Amino acid sequence: MGDMPKLRQILSNLLSNAIKFTSEGSVTLAAVQEAETADTVRIAFTVEDTGVGIAQKNLPHLFAAFQQEDASTSRKFGGTGLGLYISRQLAELMGGSITLSSSHGKGTTATCVIPFKKSLEPIVLPAVEIERTRYIDRSKVWILVAEDNEINREIVVRHLQKMQFNVKAVVNGLEVLKILQLQKFDLILMDGQMPEMDGYAATAAIRSRPDLNHQQVKVVALTAAAVEGDKQKCIDAGMDDYLAKPVRAKSLEAMILRQLVPSPTSSPDSSPATRPQ
Repeated sequence: MGDMPKLRQILSNLLSNAIKFTSEGSVTLAAVQEAETADTVRIAFTVEDTGVGIAQKNLPHLFAAFQQEDASTSRKFGGTGLGLYISRQLAELMGGSITLSSSHGKGTTATCVIPFKKSLEPIVLPAVEIERTRYIDRSKVWILVAEDNEINREIVVRHLQKMQFNVKAVVNGLEVLKILQLQKFDLILMDGQMPEMDGYAATAAIRSRPDLNHQQVKVVALTAAAVEGDKQKCIDAGMDDYLAKPVRAKSLEAMILRQLVPSPTSSPDSSPATRPQ
């Protein structure tokens, strides 16, 4: 028995980092039982990559908030430097730990060790139902995904496709502004931290530029920065709401319906219109 959402976020952060910094070779996730007592089982989750690696002198600093190996990292790869910091905090909340081993140019290994309690009875996960207060024709809904992380982008796109929405994807804020000059969307799922132009700047531009003619499009932030004041930062930028990563299909669908499906008191004319390709 353990905290599944916390574990999922830790592994998502570690895998995203490994993939981001590995241009060739491989990324491997392994789970091994380290120890067992009468009440607990300790599992070691290891994420190993063949990427650019980290200099030994920089390893102790990477678990601090907003720290990356050097100043050019955020410009080249994007991100806030919060992934490892958040992962260590989550691991420690579960009584575990995270360690890094690496050498520059030879890859990195991140090891997360978590103690899990043994369950005395079968575990039954509760079913979560999404309330649909009004029908929406999903074939007429266009959603734009702005996310620079390839794995995160692919996951969100596949979720949306399975939900039968029309989807297009871009990798930064500049591409958002460019595609909005060619096509209208009902909703934008916007990553907060992207290279070249981040989601906050892109949203502010959408809200302030009459030439885009999309000031009223719904914008929902996708953010891994689960820190105090993050939601207010999204609202201040002109976003309608935010959704924390890693994105779950049910939470994503509930958010979309909440933003796009008219409430029982809304006019029928307020439903999303057909969007051209």
